[in-house]
Amino acid sequence: LCRCGTYPKVFAAALAAGGQKPPPGPQVVTHAAVLREEAKAAPPRDEPPAWPTNDKLKVVGKSQPRLDGRLKVTGQARYTADVHLLGMLFARRVVSPHPHARVKAIDVSAAERLPGVKAVHIVERNEGAKLRNPPKVAEKYPRVRYAGQAVAAVAATSQAIADEAARLVKVTYEPLPFVVTLDDARKEGAPLVYPGPVDMGGSVGGGGAARGLSQKGNVRGPSRRDKGDVDAAFKTADFVVEGEFATQVQTHSALETHGVVADWRPDALTVYASTQGTATVRDELATVFDLPKSKIRVITEYMGGGFGAKFGAGSYGVLATHLSKQAGAPVRLMLDRKEEHLCVGNRPSTVQRLKLGAKKD
Repeated sequence: LCRCGTYPKVFAAALAAGGQKPPPGPQVVTHAAVLREEAKAAPPRDEPPAWPTNDKLKVVGKSQPRLDGRLKVTGQARYTADVHLLGMLFARRVVSPHPHARVKAIDVSAAERLPGVKAVHIVERNEGAKLRNPPKVAEKYPRVRYAGQAVAAVAATSQAIADEAARLVKVTYEPLPFVVTLDDARKEGAPLVYPGPVDMGGSVGGGGAARGLSQKGNVRGPSRRDKGDVDAAFKTADFVVEGEFATQVQTHSALETHGVVADWRPDALTVYASTQGTATVRDELATVFDLPKSKIRVITEYMGGGFGAKFGAGSYGVLATHLSKQAGAPVRLMLDRKEEHLCVGNRPSTVQRLKLGAKKD
């Protein structure tokens, strides 16, 4: 029996389809019977059910012009690369060609002498993982751990001058052993990414791991989360399937690359950023530069794609802010397409071993 009348209607329809007439009086219909009949008339699983006709709805089922459509198709929408502030400078990063190296020396004198160069910043602070047992005498420069890692940045009155100045920076590297596959990195005796156990918190874009995990070589963990009696469940399962699966690295290709325009002023920092998270960009810059959050303003008018990779300030945002503070002028730092694939968000490669158990029901 069903107060809403649905079950009797379905039951009657099912009998009619089989050439039978429903008996008189109230009918008792099981839920399973209803589900079977609904499944026969259900739309394909990849299609959502149709909305009911309702003339009173003002949006659903009716064509709506995008509020930002005209601005985008006419080129009036202002993206980060379109921001031009009074006295704005242009920046370029100096990056390592080596995937693993010590930086022994950085000579920026030739870049500083180039006409039009207004600021040069050398990276000396490591914002990555934290060593649990740091050496008593730390290296002056952060260890290079991937090709494309920034070691310095320059700002100049034009992008062409900034690019030339970046080429004039002389960096002395001590290349170190490296591997490029997950399997090789996990082998005993593989070159270490970090010289000892580390803790790395997740960024706003993801990643990180629990603190205090055991570490052997480049492998941390495992990190366990248990619920129920897994062994007992497998023993009673009618079917058990297991396998190993691997995925490749996936890098993002948003139409608009990562980048910022940083404008450091004595009273506040304003950052125009291509980001999905204005608040998280603010939070990261507040931490790095020891500023109250109320002194940082992050503006995103339009963003040309993010795919989950544009949530933090990024090393490029930190570099642009350093340069702006040093030069006393706004600085624009937009990554080129090659940099986009080397030094910003991606989905890492994985190797996953899965074992699933199920009962026949």
